[in-house]
Amino acid sequence: MIRVREADVILAVTKYLTDGGFVLIQEFPILGKVVDIFGLRIHDEATIAVECKEKDWRRAGAQARVSRVISHSAYVAMPAAHVSESASTYFKVIGLGLLVVTHDGHVEKRLEPEASKSPTVLHQRARQRFFDLAILGSHGD
Repeated sequence: MIRVREADVILAVTKYLTDGGFVLIQEFPILGKVVDIFGLRIHDEATIAVECKEKDWRRAGAQARVSRVISHSAYVAMPAAHVSESASTYFKVIGLGLLVVTHDGHVEKRLEPEASKSPTVLHQRARQRFFDLAILGSHGD
């Protein structure tokens, strides 16, 4: 079996989301935390947050769960070989989406996330932070 590392997951998910029309920032700093991938799709203003892990689905789930308050949708992305039925069930119960990455870099959306009910102040702050970093190049918080 070919090992799919976290860096491989990030690369594959970045391509997948960019192809889907998202503008992305990796290592997105917000609220004293860092989200692996945060994106904005300009035409509909949809935001997405993705936590990428090689194996530790519990940690990925805990991190992605926090991202639900700053984005329209929050996902965990992992190698297909490390996604158990328990992990899938856990992500579904807490409202997270799941992207699985195969050894050849293909990304499959296995679970749809529960959509945000309505944008929060934190969601607006994340969106503004995105524009500050992506457009203006500002690094202050």
